[in-house]
Amino acid sequence: MLKKRKGFTLIELLIVIAIIALLIAILLPALAKNRKIARKLMCESQIRQYSIATTNYATDFQDKIASYTWNADTQGNRNYHSLYSDLNVATDDFEAAMEQATDIVRRGTARDLELNKLTRRLPHRRMTHFIINDYLQQRLPEKSMSCPEDRILLDWQRDPFNFFPVPTDPRQAAVKYYPYSSTYQVVPASWAKDMRTPGNPTVDQFIDDHNLFWVRGDRMGKRKMNDVVFPSRKVFVFEYFDRHLARQDLFYAYEDARCSVAMFDGSASSPYTGDANEGFRPMSPQSPLPTRYFYDPSILNYEPPTRSGEERERVTGFYRWTRGGLKGVDYGANEINTGQMN
Repeated sequence: MLKKRKGFTLIELLIVIAIIALLIAILLPALAKNRKIARKLMCESQIRQYSIATTNYATDFQDKIASYTWNADTQGNRNYHSLYSDLNVATDDFEAAMEQATDIVRRGTARDLELNKLTRRLPHRRMTHFIINDYLQQRLPEKSMSCPEDRILLDWQRDPFNFFPVPTDPRQAAVKYYPYSSTYQVVPASWAKDMRTPGNPTVDQFIDDHNLFWVRGDRMGKRKMNDVVFPSRKVFVFEYFDRHLARQDLFYAYEDARCSVAMFDGSASSPYTGDANEGFRPMSPQSPLPTRYFYDPSILNYEPPTRSGEERERVTGFYRWTRGGLKGVDYGANEINTGQMN
């Protein structure tokens, strides 16, 4: 009479383990790729919602594109009153915008008593989303303002009080705002004049630092949705780095970067930057040349490296500096002609 087997032999167990390991090795890359695609789709969804929220804002506020609205003059006249006494002292529009940004973050967080007033920063550049956060009455930090692949920002958001050594220099007050920043940026033409006109300058790129602008001209803001001529072809908000489709994270201005972008009509996709028109120089609208500047991640300690590994590389502005500003086109058609501007 044959004895009944009570288990597997060692060889059989090893074979089963080997098969399972092989299946895992085959499936893991596919699962990882699917997760990456899912994060990309989530990023596009978030950036699309940002654009739609801005359109809703314009519907509620006289067609204005969401931007900072507080202003002040040298006589101390202001169109606002903050509940925080230290935020009612602006003597120009730029200081008023910094006070508005501070006001929003204080009200949207638990840091109203210890968060210093923002100083020496143009909040329009990297903090315009505060206006949408406030419009939607969102608490800060708001997770939808960060790409699911932006691990640094997500890490900052988990502990906005202790993510960085607390600066002792008051000029470093902006450091405390980092956890409330965004992966996404809006194009400058959404809050500044499209281009220089005789006697009226505007903002343009600081050549040696990809994060800085030269600010010239009068009051920022006051741009309207009706100023956009090609809403389905003009980028409004874009992911600053391609974190989804490149082998390494790429600054948006590399031609083969494929960042999430949302157009003014609310559509979102991840096109190649190099398929966009090259853009222009807002202070020299008649020039056929685009804005060229340096991507220099050595200035900060958390931005991805250049592709070459060099300290900095020269890049083209593309849709950040669309020829003609809000009147221009980025994808799907040739640039408009601004060559007749004086």
